[in-house]
Amino acid sequence: IGKTIFLVLPYVYNKMNYGVIYRRFQVFAVFVIFVTRMKLVRWRAAKYTKSEDDGKDTNVSSLRGGSASTSHFGDDITAEDIWEANYEINARYLYSSILRLRGLWTKTAQYLSSRADFVPIAYVRELSKLQDEAPETPWDDVHKMLSKAGILEHFSHVEQTPIASASIGQVHIARLKNTDDDVVIKVQHPHALTLLSDDLVSL
Repeated sequence: IGKTIFLVLPYVYNKMNYGVIYRRFQVFAVFVIFVTRMKLVRWRAAKYTKSEDDGKDTNVSSLRGGSASTSHFGDDITAEDIWEANYEINARYLYSSILRLRGLWTKTAQYLSSRADFVPIAYVRELSKLQDEAPETPWDDVHKMLSKAGILEHFSHVEQTPIASASIGQVHIARLKNTDDDVVIKVQHPHALTLLSDDLVSL
C-alpha cells in the first residue's frame, strides 16, 4: 500500500496544481491518440475502398452497417468519405482536448480555425467555437486567486459571472468600497500560467 501511495501522490499533486509533468502527459496522450486514429483511417481507406490500380471492389458492407445494395450511402464509399468522417471525429476530440489544455493550445486552435485554406473544414467549424466560447474558470477558483492577491477586501461586490472569457484570462465587473466606482478585474486562468508572468489578477 505504501508503495502505491508513493507512486500515486506525484500524479495527484501535479493534477491538482496543473503541473508541467501532468500537462505534458496530457499533450502526449492527445498526440498518440490523434496519430493512431490517422493510421487507422489509412488502413480502413485501403481495405474498404476500390483500388484504382487493380480495379477490384472490396466489401464495404461492414462500414455501412448492412448490405451494400440497401445502404443509403450509395453504391460506393470512397477514401474521401472515410477521411471526411475521420476529420469530424478528430475535430471534436481535438476541441474537447483543448478545453482541458487551454492556454497556448487555445491560441493555436484559434489560429488554425481561421485558416480554412489548408485546414479541413471540419476542424475549422469545430475549433472556431474557441473564438468566442472559451471556457470560464469557476468562481471558487477566481475567489481564491483574488484573496491570495490581497485585493478582494477593496471591493464591496464582485460579479461572479465574467463578462468575457478568452484563452488567457477572463474579466469580472467589481465595485470599489471607498468610491463606489465600477471597475473591471482581469483574472488569468490557472491553466495559462507561464514562467514569464506570475500576475494572476490585474485591474
